[in-house]
Amino acid sequence: MNKNSVNKFRSFIIVIHQKYGCLLLKSSKKSEHDIFQLPGGRLDEKDLIINQLEMNNDDYNIKTHILPKEDSFKVAAARELYEETGMDFRNRLHMLKPLEFDLPKKWKFFYLDITNTEITENQCQNKSDRNCYFKPFQKIAKYFISILYTLNNCFNTTNFHLKLSKEHESFLFEKDLVKASQLVQSHSKGICSKALLLFKQNYQT
Repeated sequence: MNKNSVNKFRSFIIVIHQKYGCLLLKSSKKSEHDIFQLPGGRLDEKDLIINQLEMNNDDYNIKTHILPKEDSFKVAAARELYEETGMDFRNRLHMLKPLEFDLPKKWKFFYLDITNTEITENQCQNKSDRNCYFKPFQKIAKYFISILYTLNNCFNTTNFHLKLSKEHESFLFEKDLVKASQLVQSHSKGICSKALLLFKQNYQT
């Protein structure tokens, strides 16, 4: 699959915190109106390594227009999330749940439920504090720290810091998915906006 064909595919994540809502990233591009988007973007060649390993050379040369497998979209989504926010789920791909929407096949969406544990982890990574957790007890420490923060009401969107890429200047959480869909309407041909409405309709109870 050549580079031009790879660039046609998109992969996005609907990141939901049950208390704060849907994560939206504000673009740093100059515009009359604020441009928000979901974490995600184009597939890269390196995201297709799963497909290449499962095909021999002859098959790979012939199948230049195949649709990348779900795992490749998932790898791309996790990579984009890390590059855009600093939240690292590249080794926890099982947490990205595929969503089935009646949208173009070249676009894939995943659902990611984040908790205070992920926020605590991200805070420590951004501070580059190697002693934030004792390594042998890292997972246990993160769990109990997140509980303490929750009990003390230390978590809110003002003290949650993401390691944003140069493409984004800020972020917000929006509980109302209809409003969230309106905020991302001008991005990605409106497809992400439709995805949020379909997510609310088909996956939210």
